[in-house]
Amino acid sequence: MHRFRALLASCAAAILSFAFAAPATAVVGAEVDAANVYANVGRIEFEFEGDWFTGCSGTLVAPSVVLTAAHCVAGSATDTIPPQFVRVNFNPALSFPSDPADPLAYGVVEVLVPPTLAFPDHAAGNGKTNLAEPWDDIALLRLAGDVAGISPAPIAGPGYLDGLDLRRETFTAVGFGINGFAIGSAPSRAQSIIEFLHRSYADVQALGHDAYPDRYLKISAANCFGDSGGPLFHGQTVVAITIWTNSARCEGTGLDYRLDAPAAQALLAANL
Repeated sequence: MHRFRALLASCAAAILSFAFAAPATAVVGAEVDAANVYANVGRIEFEFEGDWFTGCSGTLVAPSVVLTAAHCVAGSATDTIPPQFVRVNFNPALSFPSDPADPLAYGVVEVLVPPTLAFPDHAAGNGKTNLAEPWDDIALLRLAGDVAGISPAPIAGPGYLDGLDLRRETFTAVGFGINGFAIGSAPSRAQSIIEFLHRSYADVQALGHDAYPDRYLKISAANCFGDSGGPLFHGQTVVAITIWTNSARCEGTGLDYRLDAPAAQALLAANL
């Protein structure tokens, strides 16, 4: 419990540094979802000292279940954040911090991750050696009740992406993360965030796998901090989860965890 409170404190401090930037979109090079097209994409919020702060993104995939990244809510299969400190907010644009009584925010009652989930103690370099099994970066958040007035997104089934010529397809990244850095980068002491706090989206292309495991889809630059757990859509279908950017300035390619990976399919089948 104390470890999670410390984690939430550090998240709150990081987000406070973002809050004084210009009004936000999210996803690098993106458009604000002004028409609420992606209403089923919400922000994962964490409670700290009575306030709620955005940390990740997620997608409603069943009336009371949200899909996100495991690294947002867990350190391992047996080390997950207590659900009372987590909620999902479907308000497309919020004040900072979020309204504790926002009617579009739903409490979490259960955090579910793959039973073999384990992360390395630290990530080094560009991550090619840090993404091997059992880093299956997927989580489900079971909500306290059904989300009203929002339709869940369909999920890719087994072999879905294998049936596509990936380099000829267009995908759409959606999230609540920052849009990039005007000055500095994520670890910089003199960082300046470009935009933050609105749901936004951008079309992206799939690139070659490089040396990354096949559970990951390499995409053109879009992923940034706060987009983690957000969906990669193919049409209306969620095919992957945002988990990684290869640039501390969010200017490099990204990696998304494929939902047709075996561990992902097992978790989804067991809980949806």
